Amino acid sequence: MAEKMNIRERTSVLLTGLNMGMYEREESLRLAFLSAIAGESIFFLGPPGVAKSLIARRLKFAFNDSKSFEYLMNRFSTPDEIFGPVSIKKLKDEDKYVRLTENYLPGSNIVFLDEIWKAGPSIQNALLTILNEKVYRNGDQEVEVRLRGIISASNELPAEGQGLEALWDRFLVRCFVSGITDKGNFNQMITGVGNLYVDNIPEDYKLNDADINHYEDGIAAVEVPIEVLDLIHAIRLSLQEENKKMENEHFYVSDRRWKKIVHLLKASAYLNGRPKVDLMDCFLISNCIWQRPEEIGVVKQIVAESIRRNTYSINLNLKPLDNEIAAFSKDVLDETQEKRKVKKTFPQIFDSSYYGVKIPSSKSKSDKPDQFIKISDYNTLTKTDKQVYLYEAKGSSYSQTSRVNVRMEDKEYQIHVYWNDYNYSDHSETCTIIMTTVEDVEIIHKEPHSVLIDHWDKHAGLLTHMVDEQKKELERYILTDLGMIRNNIFVDASNAEIVEDKVKSLRKTLEGMNLSIEKTIHLYSNNQEGKT
Repeated sequence: MAEKMNIRERTSVLLTGLNMGMYEREESLRLAFLSAIAGESIFFLGPPGVAKSLIARRLKFAFNDSKSFEYLMNRFSTPDEIFGPVSIKKLKDEDKYVRLTENYLPGSNIVFLDEIWKAGPSIQNALLTILNEKVYRNGDQEVEVRLRGIISASNELPAEGQGLEALWDRFLVRCFVSGITDKGNFNQMITGVGNLYVDNIPEDYKLNDADINHYEDGIAAVEVPIEVLDLIHAIRLSLQEENKKMENEHFYVSDRRWKKIVHLLKASAYLNGRPKVDLMDCFLISNCIWQRPEEIGVVKQIVAESIRRNTYSINLNLKPLDNEIAAFSKDVLDETQEKRKVKKTFPQIFDSSYYGVKIPSSKSKSDKPDQFIKISDYNTLTKTDKQVYLYEAKGSSYSQTSRVNVRMEDKEYQIHVYWNDYNYSDHSETCTIIMTTVEDVEIIHKEPHSVLIDHWDKHAGLLTHMVDEQKKELERYILTDLGMIRNNIFVDASNAEIVEDKVKSLRKTLEGMNLSIEKTIHLYSNNQEGKT
């Protein structure tokens, strides 16, 4: 029985019943249901014959005593056909221009308007008032419209420059509906014999006015955590950055629209049985901020990436802790290490493969190499003679000049060369590898005072405790919230991987903080005076 179910269970049962016999329309139906509970309107974009009107007809089955109104707009549609005919009796007897709204849009709960952009200005203006204020001006009276949901559809978007922007903006949720893609689903659809226009929802499970009023109070009480607000700001900034890349501003989301989006997220949280909005609810934002079909992919990427970057990092307050650990490590390094500038001499490398050789018998007064030896050959030299080639530089290339016997001298970077060719007389001499001097930093390790070590031990203990507390907070979130993210009624479970990946990354970050503290402790615990 419905009264024994919690809100989440009842919502799941209703959506399961509404989806029965429908194929690949789960997202469309659940978004339509969520919009209706939140008191918002939804627009379906898609070609004819993809069950857009059927979604609206089945949605009314979720509500008790629900009255529906459905109309296919065209450029000749009149207000009488949408809002009801004028009462001749009222006009004749009381001189009042009043419409008979029963069984028309103002007297209905679920409304489906097909090809809505073909409506004329008089219909559009009345619709704007209904969508904005949930009232219809009937003669000199403002009549409350008890709409639970307006679903509109078209195979095209509103034409630019036709004054339809305001009406388009009132449809908070936007959903692209295409034909069935899975072969098995398609086969079942075309061979199915069930009547999808028959109400299959048990009366006990349907929502009545009292339920809706109770839901409205519950939705209003849902909390919006700071991490969700920060995420929304991150998405806004990303949209602004995306606009800078374009010639015209494509992404515009008004303040009013953001407020309605947050209300939609709260409705999602409430129907999922949670007291506050979570990050999985925030994936719904991508259904509310695109203007054209080609933007859907970009919007989904922006929302997903914003969630990936901002997930719970602010809630865990890791940045200040990371800064404090870095400051602790720097303090220890400053007290346990002394940096001194030293000059170091190395063989100069030419063309990444050669050492330069200075030959005394060449009589050259230049500092430049007289000839070159390959580094690979030099590294094989010993105190025993070995035949290698020497080279000379010709432009940007090096060519062989002499095949000589070479051995290492006792003094570092000196070689003994035995000449026997036409360039040099038959003799041997000691040659020097050309060196270069660079400035380097040498670290001298110092042993800190015992008082300082005691202070560091206490500081390290405090930092470790702070990291452990953040770990507990993360594990608490994993146990209480993360376990539910794949069960969000209105969001595809595959999106949970983004949140889960971020949680894994945060866990790795905290482990890295522990490791950094341990390395710093090891640094001052193992130093000895003068150790280098």
